[in-house]
Amino acid sequence: MSEENPIDVPVITALLVLLLALWSELVSWWLVAVPAAFTVGYAVIVLLSTARSSGGETSGFGPAIPGWLLVSAPLACLGLVWLLTERAVSARSAGATVLIAVASVQFLASLRGGRAYTLLFDRRRVSWWALGWIAAGVGVLGSALVLANGSVFKMAFFFGFLLFALFLWFVVPMAAVQSRRTADAAAAESPYPSVSVIIPAYNEETCIGQCIESVLETTYPNDLLEIVVVDDGSTDDTYATASQYRDFGVEVYHKENGGKYSALNYGLFCSSGDIVVCVDADGCLASDALLNVVGAFQRDSNVGAVAGNVKVGNRTRHLTRLQALEYLVGINTYRRAFSWFGAVPVVPGCLSGFRREALERVDGYDPDTITEDFDVTLKILKDGWTVRQSDATVWTEAPFTLRDLYTQRRRWFTGSAETILKHCDVLIDGTSGNLHRVSYPFSLFRVFLAPLVLTPIYAVVVAALITRPYETALVILVLGFIVAFVYSLLVVRMDHDSPWIVLYAPLYVIGYKQFRECVLVLSLLGVLVFRSERTWGSVRRQGTLNTTILDTE
Repeated sequence: MSEENPIDVPVITALLVLLLALWSELVSWWLVAVPAAFTVGYAVIVLLSTARSSGGETSGFGPAIPGWLLVSAPLACLGLVWLLTERAVSARSAGATVLIAVASVQFLASLRGGRAYTLLFDRRRVSWWALGWIAAGVGVLGSALVLANGSVFKMAFFFGFLLFALFLWFVVPMAAVQSRRTADAAAAESPYPSVSVIIPAYNEETCIGQCIESVLETTYPNDLLEIVVVDDGSTDDTYATASQYRDFGVEVYHKENGGKYSALNYGLFCSSGDIVVCVDADGCLASDALLNVVGAFQRDSNVGAVAGNVKVGNRTRHLTRLQALEYLVGINTYRRAFSWFGAVPVVPGCLSGFRREALERVDGYDPDTITEDFDVTLKILKDGWTVRQSDATVWTEAPFTLRDLYTQRRRWFTGSAETILKHCDVLIDGTSGNLHRVSYPFSLFRVFLAPLVLTPIYAVVVAALITRPYETALVILVLGFIVAFVYSLLVVRMDHDSPWIVLYAPLYVIGYKQFRECVLVLSLLGVLVFRSERTWGSVRRQGTLNTTILDTE
């Protein structure tokens, strides 16, 4: 941390804890105590498990259970909890609830047939960790139902605070610790490995030149650097623009349009470096980015992939500034936290580094999801490698219109849902270590369960602001804004970003997040109900990254 700024990360973290404690004075004690106890207990258990088994080899042992039992047991438990809240528990009602849960699952599996039938009737060895997740979830839900005594507002606040607790008391501390570790880590040292930078491009004529120039201007040794641009059937002048850099040693290839995964695999085939770095065509690398990526591989031979630190470079509009805050608050923080466990779930397409051996062992990129970066990361983690976050900065051009932002996020969320469903075996297979214990459950919750929790919370909060005493509602709202503001300041300090971006925290909490949740719900409907279209989903580019911001890094 810089000496000229006395505000340090531990100070802001302590302030967050005090603010949440003050918040707890406005509501019943159990609304804060139960989520806090769950979060602290989970943190202790996962840290102890990680310390005892770095690779997760022993976490896969557990009972062999048929799939239908795994699905019907939580449903039966929820039914029993509901009977408990209605004070209607008896031997007959309990037995009927269990039978209904089992019969409904088996009926739906038989009706659906195919893969669903196979998954539900095959016996699978389930890790004790997964069984613990199920038991803890049912216990927390049961406690909330009993203690809330039928109050919808209390239930909504309970789950809202549970989200706060998991994020602020587990994710944020892990991110803060990892941020300090990463800052103290050294960049790459001689002897340097050979590096191949692959830039897939589709209709990126406005920004491909700036991207190539940023790679050429990095401080990595030129004799060990290979730059490969793959034009995936662009209909504009992307190929012609990129070809102008052939005199600087840049290899430029043109192929028929086949999707981003196809362009990346083509570039992998045409390159030869020991380390493969993939960069989006709208990105600009910091001068030390490649050294930071390679340094992460040199420090640990078990690292198979490294995530870059993505920042928004075109902060010229309110919408792009909100996205800049989103990257800091909602994306990079999670990656830092999971990097502590060596299980970052997504290495971003903007800047991702791979050990060639790891990428080739999982057969590169697959065509069955539209978020190939998420998919290939999970494949590498399942193969036994670790994945880390680095301080290698890449500046990206964020969508500058609401329509383009919707298009981009619709693609992100659709692909995330597809990828999570594709790798659902991770949830019960403990051999994947911290991916099974930490990263995958959080990803599953953020994509599939968060909308179910947040939608009623928003409705209840709005109703509370209308019906509850004005003074109490105002205090809760103001305190919520203060928590968001202080947390944003904490993240900005960890990322050494501009403190002015914190001023957008209130608008991010009320307005921007609700927009994201709506897009997420629509994306889930597209995956689960309708057939989603798999395309590049490119948005309009201006090619005007703020070079003033870039130069300050």
